[in-house]
Order: sequence, then C-alpha cells, then structure tokens
Amino acid sequence: MIGKMTAITDPTTGQKKKFYFDYSYWSHDGFITDPSTGMFEKDSPDSNYASQTHVFNDLGNEVLDNAFDGYHTCLFAYGQTGSGKSYSIFGYDKNIGIIPMACAEIFRRIELGQEKDADVKYSVTISMLEIYNECVQDLFVKPKNRPKGGLKIRETKKDGIYVEELTSIPVQSYNDIADQIDYGTANRTIGATNMNANSSRAHTVTTITFKQTYYSGGTPTNQKQSNINLVDLAGSERQRTTGADADRLKEGSNINKSLSFLGKVISILAEKAAGRKSAQNTVVPYRESKLTRILQNALGGNSKTAMIAAVSPADVNYEESYSTLTYANQVKSIKNQAKVNENPQDKLIRELKEENERLKQMMENKQKMMKENKLEKEENKDILNKVRLMNVNEDPILTGQMCHAFKDGINNIGRSKKGKKPDIPVNGLGIVSEHNRASFDEKTGELILHPNEESSKRNKTYLNGKLLREDTPLKHGDMIIFGNNTLYVVLYPGMPVTQQMKDYEAAMNAVLKQQMESLRDDQHEKDMKDRLSQLKDGLDKQKHDAEKDLLRKQKEMEEARRKLEEELRKRDEDLKNKMKEAGDQKLSLEELQENLRKEKEDAERLRKLQGEKEKLFEEEKKRALLAFEEAQKQREKEEFDLRLREKLEQQLSAMIQMCNDANEMCRILGRTQYFYKPATEIQILPDGTKVPKVICRAYPDRTKEFHNVMNFDEFEDKIYMMKEKYDQYMYEVEEENNFSPELEVDENEGFIFGLSIRDDWHLIGNCYIFLYSLYAMLEIRKDHSPIIDIKGEQKGSLCYSIEPIVYDENGEQIDCVDSIQNMLGRDMTVEICIHYAQGIPDKWSTDVFTEYKWIDVDGKMFETEKVNYK
Repeated sequence: MIGKMTAITDPTTGQKKKFYFDYSYWSHDGFITDPSTGMFEKDSPDSNYASQTHVFNDLGNEVLDNAFDGYHTCLFAYGQTGSGKSYSIFGYDKNIGIIPMACAEIFRRIELGQEKDADVKYSVTISMLEIYNECVQDLFVKPKNRPKGGLKIRETKKDGIYVEELTSIPVQSYNDIADQIDYGTANRTIGATNMNANSSRAHTVTTITFKQTYYSGGTPTNQKQSNINLVDLAGSERQRTTGADADRLKEGSNINKSLSFLGKVISILAEKAAGRKSAQNTVVPYRESKLTRILQNALGGNSKTAMIAAVSPADVNYEESYSTLTYANQVKSIKNQAKVNENPQDKLIRELKEENERLKQMMENKQKMMKENKLEKEENKDILNKVRLMNVNEDPILTGQMCHAFKDGINNIGRSKKGKKPDIPVNGLGIVSEHNRASFDEKTGELILHPNEESSKRNKTYLNGKLLREDTPLKHGDMIIFGNNTLYVVLYPGMPVTQQMKDYEAAMNAVLKQQMESLRDDQHEKDMKDRLSQLKDGLDKQKHDAEKDLLRKQKEMEEARRKLEEELRKRDEDLKNKMKEAGDQKLSLEELQENLRKEKEDAERLRKLQGEKEKLFEEEKKRALLAFEEAQKQREKEEFDLRLREKLEQQLSAMIQMCNDANEMCRILGRTQYFYKPATEIQILPDGTKVPKVICRAYPDRTKEFHNVMNFDEFEDKIYMMKEKYDQYMYEVEEENNFSPELEVDENEGFIFGLSIRDDWHLIGNCYIFLYSLYAMLEIRKDHSPIIDIKGEQKGSLCYSIEPIVYDENGEQIDCVDSIQNMLGRDMTVEICIHYAQGIPDKWSTDVFTEYKWIDVDGKMFETEKVNYK
C-alpha cells in the first residue's frame, strides 16, 4: 500500500493488480504498543502503519462534518471474517474504533457549539439492530422479549424508510452512548447463543440520530436532522463477486442472503453510474433483502456514504481479498444525491410538541433499561472476585460479555428451559438441559468438572481439546467446549487473563485436530515442508554456486581476451617493425608477403580459439540458467502444493464442524436416520490437472450405502437452511417447555437437508469433454471420455461427437473452414451429441442421465433424458 494505491499479488502466478481508492491504510505490522496508553503506535518514523486515530481523522471527522451540516451519513465496513471490520468500527481493548471515537467527538463539538451559540439546541439518540437469517432484531431489547419473526421495515413519505418499534434511546454524554453500546453488544451475545447464530453471519447497524434546532426569541425557526448509520457487515467470504472475473471468483452463495443482494444492488448502481444503457431501465432490488432495504438511502439515495474495505495480507486469502477490492472498486463509482435535511417553521412547532411526548416515553424506557443494566454491572463486578466461566467468541468484541460464577457445592450446567434455569446457563447447539455438573469447594478453591452421566459421547464436552470422559479437576485457563462450539474459559480471581485464553480458533482447532486424524497425513505434510525447506536451501546454494562459478569463468574469459588482445597488439607492432626492417633491408616482395600471411594466420587462429571458448562459456551459462529455472519451477510447484494443502485443511476443518452441527441438529429434530460425513475427493480440472477438494457425503439412511455428494459451498447453503429450521423448532420448543414435539415432515425436506437435489439420484462420476479440436476446426465422431467417480476411479465411459458448423451469408452450411482464424467476427455453432454410456455398474444403471454445462457461461445446467442402461 502506497498512498492511495493498494496492490495485490496472485501467489500462484505472481501477477500484480493495482487498485486506487481515496485512502489505503496498512495496519498489519510496523507498530508497537505504547506502555502508557496501551494503544498501537508506529514503531519508527518510516513505518506506514495507520493507527485507529489516523483512520478516524480521515474518515470519522468527515462523516461528522457532514452530519453537522445536516446530511444523512453512512459508514460501512466490508470484508472477510478476521480482516478487521469490527476492529475498525468498534475497536478492541484500548484501541477504540470509529463508533466510540465519533460518539466522543459529537459531544465535544456540541459543547463547543453551545458555548458559541446558546440559541442552538442539540439532541442525540441511538439505536442498535442486528440482521441475522433475514430477521431484524432490536439489540436494546432482551432476546426473551423480542417479537417472533423480528421487526418490520416500513416506509412513509414523512419518515422515509424506518424499522417499526425499534428502540431509540436519548443520550446526554459519551458515557451514555458507551453504556448503550455495551448493553446492545451483550444482548447480541445472548441472542447469538440462544439462537445459535454465528457472529460472522450477522450484520450490526448502529444509528445515531443527531438533531440541531435553531431558536430566535424562544421560537424555533429551523431544524437539521442527520441519521449517522455505522454498519458492521457480516464476513464476505460467504459472498464472492460477480462480473468479468467470474471465472476466478464464484457467484456468492446464499449462506448470507443480505450480502448476496447487497452485491447485486451495488453492481446495478455501479452500471447505472457508468451510463450503461442496459442498466438504465433496471429496477434496483432494494426490497429483496432486509439489509439493502434499511440501507437504501445510504446506497443510492439521500446520504453521504463511505465504505471501509478490510482485506487480509495472507496469500491463502488471495481470492477473498481480491474479491473485496473488486467489490470496493464498484462501490466507489456510485454517486448519491445527498441534501440537507431541514424542517420549515410551520411544521417544526407541531413536530417538536409530538417529539417532546416521544422523548418523555423514551426517557422512561431509558431509566428502566439503565436500572437493569446497572444491576447487571454490579453482578458482573461481583463475579470478577469469584471462580467463574467466561465466554470466548469467534468475534473478539463478544468475548468476555458473559460470565458465570460457581457457587459452593454442586453446579448444574446446561441449556435454560422455560420455568427451569440451571446454576450455570450455557446455550448453543448440542447442549442439553443437564449437560454437565461441576463441584466447587469454596474453602479450598478446588473445582471438578463431571461428564454427563447419561452419555458423555452424545452430550459432548471437550476440555482443552479432549473429550471429557471422567471427573477432571479444573484450573485457571482451562478451555471448555460445551456441545458443538460453545466455548468458555475457567478463570480464578487475581490471576491474569492472557491472549491465549481468548483464542477461539486455537481451542476449536484442538478439538478438530483429533477428528481430522483419519483424513490427513501429518507426516506427509511435515515431509513436504522439510522438502520445501531443503529445496529452498539447495536452490539458494545452487544459485550462489552457479553465480560464483559463472563469475569466475567470466573473469577467466576476460583475462584470456585481454591477453589475446595484448598478443595481437604485440604481433601488430612486430609486423610493423619487420616491415620497416624489410624496407631497410630491401627484402623481396615474396618474403614480405609470406611473413604477413603467417602473422594473419596466427591472429585468425587465436581469434577462432577465443571464439570457441566464449561459445562454450555461453552454452554453459545457458545450461546453468535452465537448471536454475527448472529448480525454481520445482520450488514454486512445492510451494503451490503446500498452499493448496493448507487451504484444503482449513476447508476440511470447517467441513468437520459443519457436519457435526448438521448431525446434532438432525438428532434434535428427530431425524436420526440422516447422517453427514466429511471427506475429500479428486477433482479433475479442464486442463487435466488433478487436485483434491473437500466434500460432504449426505446419507438419507445411515444404514445404507447410498449418499448424495455436496461440495463445500453447496453444504454451506444447506447448513443455513437447516439452522433456520432448527431455530424455528427451538423457539417453539422453548415456548412450550417441551423438547420433543412432533416435527412435521416438510415436502422440501430432501432439498433443505441436502439429501437429494432431484428426488433420489446418485452422482456416478464426472466426465470432461475438451474442445481442443475446434482450434483446428476438426470434427470428432464417436470418441470416448472416461467417467471418473469421487475417488478418482473410472466408472465407465461416455461416447460423444463434436461438430463445428459454419454458415455463409446466404445461410448455407460451409463444408470446410481451414482455420479458426478465419472465424474471427463470425458466428459458429458447435453441435455436441452424447450417444451412450458404457461400463456403468449395474446398481446405478436405472434412470441414468447426463447433466452438463458450458464452463464460464452463466453456470446454467442442462440435462439429457433419463434412460435405463440395462
């Protein structure tokens, strides 16, 4: 990152692509922690590290300047999970983000404004909402008090687009806002735990409504209002860009409907801004998702909007980072028509009276909420002096928001039920009402965790990565995973809380590592890394030795050339001297010519000898260069294989967790016959390269061999659908206080659970038909291509024909076209005929059909008629 330029390099090809934005900030390294403030600062004057204060001075101040001028403003952060979106918006620890900085700056400016002009009155209110599963939730309302289905989005001429019944709290100071944000964040955590939401899948919208009312002689004359929307979007690795680079970056999955439609809206707006005729009559689909509906003004209406695109510098995240930068490049082309929001005098008086009534009600609600919040803070303060469990979340901002102290004696740990609350309530997927027990001796400080007596294997609890099977003493810093992914850490009073104790990813990986043993080869990975290290060292040594040897030989050649030139110079002088002597001695012309011929022959012989030496040197130099290039290619291949393996392992780790979640949800939903298993298969790329990929095998009946195969993105979609059904089920269960109601079978159940895409079909294998023959305009008649199954084994072959068809200007078919070059600028029809398949196993020979698509052509699938192979 240099100035406004951000460059990204493809680790596989080395190709660099540059993007230009209003600002480009680097915050990955080049900083130290100031011991006096705990804030990150540059580690040297030359460092290009951008601190939180630096970012706020550029972006936050501009947002507030527009707000004080009466414009609606919006700042949203976009990027993959872990890239720094929430850090930029909310901050972490002492390094506070844009929202808290903006809140403090608002009240600082209000104080200065009141000192300058007492006839201007200011009011500030705040609201917080979260969008998860296309459901809008009020974060200032406890989850148990929220309406089923979430809040509704409305639109009127007077108020524009707004969320009905969304709580707005009036605030008088920065501390008021900070308390409200903490309160909303705590409710976000509770909601995420109860409903099994994942932080990276939910969007958080914090809205600060800022009003300035101008008075003259005690009578209001004008009012400016600004809605400041600060948005923390979900992780964008769920959403890939579309457009010209669709061959590299796949269409976004439906895991997050809001992000998919946000990309669609931005794409259309960007095309309209670019003046493309095809987009001018296109309706922008704001209403297709809750997020785009709420942000309609910010995206293409009455608002001044800025976007923070957060990217990761890791090469394994290249595709996600490139997608984010491409996305941001589209956003910057959108032009909004913002206007100052003012009320005329005749409406103002009436509206102020109505607002006074609303503010009275809001103040009463605030007092009630603050009282509850105060009680919770007092309880939390008391908890810090006790042995306790503290939640650890994937999102660092949510870590530490929930603490549960152990009481003296037996503590029941588990899911809360209506009318029955355990001593330590822990909610999440795979957690039952009586999940574990913990015995605590207040005198000695001894704490022992007991496994579930009914089934420690089914009601899983992991302690420091290992399944809890027997009574185990706990100590400070122990990491406990209840159920599938609800993580807590044991803390003793007076002992430090290290960063390692807040590492969600490390704790989950410790559990997943055991489950991956059968699917990975640690020794192979170690050998590959050792081999890569040896190859790198050998390559460096080879390059150094080759350069040293070439330099030595080059010096020898230069020395030989110098000696030759010196000898030739001497011979030339000798020849001149002899000619002079010959003139003096009056030698015969024949003798003079003979001497001259001998001298020339000697000089030519020496030059020829030197030329041969230089030719040998150049050949040796080329051989050394080729050897070095081959070694370099081998090193790059090894590095690519290692990166591919690391990415495969990351996906495999995530797939194991998703399969665990799916199996647990099926158990709770009464679908115990369904079973999901992670696996890997060999994928054959169009160029014939074989690469491994992660898949899920979905079994409609765990006792039978038949199963459906889904790739990583497809299974993510199914998990999303299953969790919607699970959330709906758990809501009804908790309302009725009954954990085993009869769940009706949905007519789309096979699709929702990923058990079948089309009734009950089985993927026999993949077959690739290559079109190389079209380059030579050749026809292929009844050629065969192998059908390869998910294990890389051949399960038969497919017979096909390919014929290029070209018509002349009169519509007559041309029999022969010499070269594809002659087809430039002309239409060509390609006819592909699938004749039959052979060698297919008998058990899969009923209702066989072929499903096919053209690579890089909108992804549309076609299929042949079903036939019985027998």
